[in-house]
Amino acid sequence: MSHITVSRQRVLHTVLELSESDLIDRFGPMAEDIFHIASEAFFIRCNPFVPRNVLQQQVMGKMKHLENTGRNKGLLPITRKLERFWDQEKAHEQFKSTVKSELEHILDAKKVDDAPGTLVQFATDATGLHMELPMMAVFPEDTTEVQGIVRLANALGFYIVPRGGGTGLTGGAIPGLQKSIIVSLSRMKAIQDVDTHNRLLKTQTGVITLDAIKAAREHNLLFTVDPASKAASSIGGNVSENAGGPLAFEYGTTIDNIASYTMVLPQGEVITVVRRDHPRHKIYPWDTAIFDVYAENGNLLQTIELNGEAVRAPGLGKDVTNKYLGGLPGIQKEGVDGIITEVTFILHPRLTYSQTLCLEFFGSSMHFAAQVIKDLVSLRDTIRERSQSVSMTALEEFGSQYIRAIQYAKKSKL
Repeated sequence: MSHITVSRQRVLHTVLELSESDLIDRFGPMAEDIFHIASEAFFIRCNPFVPRNVLQQQVMGKMKHLENTGRNKGLLPITRKLERFWDQEKAHEQFKSTVKSELEHILDAKKVDDAPGTLVQFATDATGLHMELPMMAVFPEDTTEVQGIVRLANALGFYIVPRGGGTGLTGGAIPGLQKSIIVSLSRMKAIQDVDTHNRLLKTQTGVITLDAIKAAREHNLLFTVDPASKAASSIGGNVSENAGGPLAFEYGTTIDNIASYTMVLPQGEVITVVRRDHPRHKIYPWDTAIFDVYAENGNLLQTIELNGEAVRAPGLGKDVTNKYLGGLPGIQKEGVDGIITEVTFILHPRLTYSQTLCLEFFGSSMHFAAQVIKDLVSLRDTIRERSQSVSMTALEEFGSQYIRAIQYAKKSKL
């Protein structure tokens, strides 16, 4: 069952084109009865398992009953608005049919899915928020198929929502408009190359993060993008959200580790973005990261220069407020400016030995923990300056909820 997040005002505006105050002013005691009828009509927008004709007969039957109770003063405009709503829904179904037919000229029919269960599944992500049901979900397998979908969206006038693992907590994979389809990248899961000589990993964006980590590990290399959701999140989601993880402490977030990526822009153009002369370390505040943007034919379109403070706010780590990032496409844009299809990451040598240190702090204040973390950051910077063979690679806080979730047993005798 799909539970769309709906307000009274949204129901009234969508079905009856009225505000609640207008409804009460015009119909007084009947307003609540009319609202309940409108709510039942709106249900067609929430639950794809209910046959449209059955719901329509039920709603119009209740409206007829309301008219026959003798309280039918001025109800004809409401009946007409309900009829218009059903006409709009019928037109939407016809539009969906056209879109599906045209998509099946681009993709194999098995890659286009409008089954009710699929629509419910793809109506939300890890936020649990629901706004609209998508018309359908499509499952391309390469950049060319994604490009075809985007061009068709422009031609027919529907919306596309790119989706990876669906683990996001910002609502980036949720359809917010009725004429939307989900472009699932879950079948774009090829790890195309692990270049051990140049320490590079090339992958499609539907690859699960943990699989990329394992692929690098098989060659004794370290893939450093490791969000907590790595067992389910995808590479494309990591790029579009600029994901981090404990290893970001030393190696930075996704943007720091990208060598190049390919994406399809909203009008269907394909571009490749290449980090120039990657220094193989995170972007420090004093660094300038240079990205060259190339057209599909190889022509240089643009060069984007980012200074370190554009990537990280001083003293705050990753700056999640700076979505623009100098106009750099794709990264940290949550999928709103194109669909990333392939990414090449730099890899790092794995350390021969490693040791994990767990520090326990007691009490309700984070003051002492903050002081220690400040000293650890300073120590990391000192180690980085003095040694290439030793590094402090990861740092993560275990909050009280996390400690309870993993049933952590304290080591201290306190």
